[in-house]
Amino acid sequence: AVRIMREAGYRVLYKPHPETQQVTSEIMESRVDEIIYEPFEAVMDRADCIVFTYTITTTLGAALATDVPIVVFDHKGRPWNKGAYKKLKLRCAMVPTSLDGNGRNSFSDADLLEAITRAPSLMDHSYLDEFMSPASRAH
Repeated sequence: AVRIMREAGYRVLYKPHPETQQVTSEIMESRVDEIIYEPFEAVMDRADCIVFTYTITTTLGAALATDVPIVVFDHKGRPWNKGAYKKLKLRCAMVPTSLDGNGRNSFSDADLLEAITRAPSLMDHSYLDEFMSPASRAH
């Protein structure tokens, strides 16, 4: 995903998970424009769009409470609550993905770039209102 975004002219910031940041930062250092070590909630407003390759994270919940555009990798076969998924698609641009033979995400470059372009138009907060506390919405 990083290569695709950079080739398309996007400046890519990488926020590693605190528990794995030493290993992932070394891997990502030469691939991204900047690695951010501050807490996600303190820096998420620096992004023009946030791409989540993994949805089971508290940072997705924090991002949903903002007006920052969001792209989510939608892994084939992932069990979704149908109501939640329907609402989430009104807030996040979804990129269909599957695992390749090496256990890596496989997706279309065009799907990712289209999702990044579409994400700013998806500001429906009904997911937040129905599945999270509306009071958590950042203003």
